[in-house]
Amino acid sequence: MIFVCLECVSAPCLERETVGANSHFFSRKCQAFLDECQAKVKEMGGEGPAFEVKSVVPRLIRSGRQALCLQSFYTAGPKEVRAWTIQQGTLAPQAAGVIHTDFEKGFIKAEVANFDDFKKYHEGAPSMAKVKEAGKYRQEGKTYVFQEGDIVVFMHNTNKAKK
Repeated sequence: MIFVCLECVSAPCLERETVGANSHFFSRKCQAFLDECQAKVKEMGGEGPAFEVKSVVPRLIRSGRQALCLQSFYTAGPKEVRAWTIQQGTLAPQAAGVIHTDFEKGFIKAEVANFDDFKKYHEGAPSMAKVKEAGKYRQEGKTYVFQEGDIVVFMHNTNKAKK
């Protein structure tokens, strides 16, 4: 059961009949509205995951990323893991340039593993050793098109960078 608070929408042209399947609404009032709806569901005897009242914000974010053709890749080090947002179809040097322009200029290669492969093979270890043993860690060149969920280490040489 999904509740959408149309009172939160200030646009008068929106009516219940014109709201499409991909339309999602959120405002400051929504959290209070969701709490109220959850209380009403419990009063009516609804229990379990089918009757859970959820925010539409995660769906809104996913829909926005999909509509804008955005995807993420990850970099990981001993101190942090970071997600970087790029357009779908971005080549490896341009993805490296999102981190720093010198990475794009001096791009050599990208060492890549997909996040799903990492989850499957890493066995709790915070390293790529098991992923490499499984043959899922690969080296890619300048023509590699990044995929959603790639974990990458960029190799670059700033001395060869164009000046």
